[in-house]
Amino acid sequence: MARPGFLPEALWPGLLLGRLRDRLLADARAEAASGRLILWLPVLFGGGILLYFGAAQEPSLAAACGLTVAIALGAGLARAQPVTFAVLLASLALTSGFALACLHTAWVKHPILLPPAGAVRLVGHVEQVERRPKADRILLRVSAAEARGLAYTPSLVRLSLGRGFAPPAGTQISVLTRLLPPMEPAMP
Repeated sequence: MARPGFLPEALWPGLLLGRLRDRLLADARAEAASGRLILWLPVLFGGGILLYFGAAQEPSLAAACGLTVAIALGAGLARAQPVTFAVLLASLALTSGFALACLHTAWVKHPILLPPAGAVRLVGHVEQVERRPKADRILLRVSAAEARGLAYTPSLVRLSLGRGFAPPAGTQISVLTRLLPPMEPAMP
């Protein structure tokens, strides 16, 4: 019964939270009994990847991997306690996704080229040729570069040449070119 000026009893926060807790526990028991609880592990793994992309700054690779290893060891030691093991296994899936995203970022990380103001002479061999409708593109494995203001020599450079002017793959070339920074990411 509701007292005048108060919420109805069915809407009291304590009762709502208690009902929600009871419902979640009943659903978890039903999932565990049917053997479908394990299907949540890939969802949690993906959730860890989403957590990585939601981070305000680049997370520490060592911390992510260390936490994953610690939780894996804890899960291995807690196999005898089913509830603790299940919670640690869910945490392991989440931290594994997070750590994998950190590892992938560290794997593909490379310095961003700040190009000099003038032309650069690049010497190297052509690794790949891409014929395009407007211009040919080559991927040049650079062996030497001459320029003022070039902070470091890039190992690979993608160059656009006029249509039909690209040398075949494997050819050693020397080219005078202007380097540009990478394009901004495409916006959806």
